[in-house]
Amino acid sequence: MRRLRGLVGTAIVWAGAYALVGLGVGAAFWASGATLFSFGGPAWVWAWAKVGAIAGAISGGAFSLAVMALERRRDFSAITPIRFGSLGAVTAGIVIGVLSSPEWLVFGLAPRWDSSVAAGR
Repeated sequence: MRRLRGLVGTAIVWAGAYALVGLGVGAAFWASGATLFSFGGPAWVWAWAKVGAIAGAISGGAFSLAVMALERRRDFSAITPIRFGSLGAVTAGIVIGVLSSPEWLVFGLAPRWDSSVAAGR
């Protein structure tokens, strides 16, 4: 139960931090006047905050799972700051990379390349 509570707590903290970054990104898009399919204005701010919160929650959960898996034999105070920071950077990088990759890469929906496709038929 302690581990689950730690995982949820870490996911919430990371979601809050990423949501704040998303608010900043949304505000920048709003200030620039950018639109996407007639979607713009103040809605940008909340949309990017939601995206940031979701990405942060997933990253925080992944970080928590990585700490549980790789540091389960150590006491929390025995983990060095460099190792702790490295785990955070690697897990966040992997999650953001997967979330920003094309859906065919994430879900395995790449088109099948057989000889008829290559020949243009």
